[in-house]
Amino acid sequence: MVSAIRSFIAPLIKVCRERIASIEINATDGVYCNGTVDDFGGCFNVTKAGDTKRINCPFFFNKKGFVYKACSEDGEWLKSDYHGCREQSYEEDDAMFPVYVFIGGYSVSIILLMISLFIFFYFPQLRCGRVTVHRNLFMSYILTGLSWILYYILVTFNGEVLLRNPVWCQMLHVFTYFCMVCNYFWMFCEGFYLHTILIRVFSNGKSLIVVCHVTGWVFPVIPTAVYASVRSSDPVSTLKCWNPYSNYLWIIYGPIMASLVLNIIFLVNIVRLLMTKLKRVPEAAQTKKAAKATLVLIPLLGLHNLLLPVRPEYGSSMEKVYTFLVAISLSLQGSFVSIIYCFCNAEVTTILKRKWKQYMLMRGTGMNLGVSTYSTTENGHAEMVSEDVGQGTGGHRPVQL
Repeated sequence: MVSAIRSFIAPLIKVCRERIASIEINATDGVYCNGTVDDFGGCFNVTKAGDTKRINCPFFFNKKGFVYKACSEDGEWLKSDYHGCREQSYEEDDAMFPVYVFIGGYSVSIILLMISLFIFFYFPQLRCGRVTVHRNLFMSYILTGLSWILYYILVTFNGEVLLRNPVWCQMLHVFTYFCMVCNYFWMFCEGFYLHTILIRVFSNGKSLIVVCHVTGWVFPVIPTAVYASVRSSDPVSTLKCWNPYSNYLWIIYGPIMASLVLNIIFLVNIVRLLMTKLKRVPEAAQTKKAAKATLVLIPLLGLHNLLLPVRPEYGSSMEKVYTFLVAISLSLQGSFVSIIYCFCNAEVTTILKRKWKQYMLMRGTGMNLGVSTYSTTENGHAEMVSEDVGQGTGGHRPVQL
């Protein structure tokens, strides 16, 4: 470990020695300690005997503290004191709290999303273009959550990894942002698919699904590759597993913001089309349906991220509140979407109830159960199948809705 640290901070040691050598000292009165550099790259100038020198913690400690080094009465340096750089303070605990919120929120979202995916894949009645887009969005949520959890646990919480800056942690950083871009682009695909179905630009639903797959999984490779190549060419931005914020991240955030703007346009037009189709409905009912559609689509299209657009000033009383709200909204977004579009979906709940009643009937605890279920065709129309299940007979009849 010591050899790895010395290898990593060798440039700091070199710069310190050059700076010390360039300083001319006129120490004829009294005893002094000569300028020195320690094993962590801490650079200490000439100091009078009996005094203590204080410098900022080296950058790789990721902490705003100080290093102390005392000069003895004999003009000899004592051991550097790095306790202020290593001890966890209450302020640091507060700073790490949002990370724990992220991990907890992503974990809950991943569990709910995996259950939702199982439901979508298991029941053939749910195999249609709209659900296909939902499945891919849910998978992008899971990949994003898993990658962020791994990055927090393996990198952010591990000072040695940050210090050594291995290649795998840099690759994990790039993969995490790739998953994040895919996630936002599948939100865009949700808006694009729904908007296109409403205006019927594509006559072939399969062609639309192919476009969504390319947009959601292939196109994010471009901004991610550009970001990785540009940032890797800057030695300062590649330190600490690329953990510090970098202006190069706008290469990632630019396409994300563009997708959110397009989803706003889709949402406005979708609501407009909905209001047009509800002209014969009373005005109060129109407003209620439009408001409900808007509220349901906001988390699906990722537009709730625009509710917190501006970060408060660093160190202000609202900064902690802002950070907490961002951690909650981002990490639990997958949970909200899975609950709204799976667990609270009428088609899904009907199918699950039917399956449960069939299970209870097979166990001999139910008889003469009347069940209605829905299946969705590829063109988006719903088909209701009413089924009467008895002890020995059963039948079904399809009804087009």
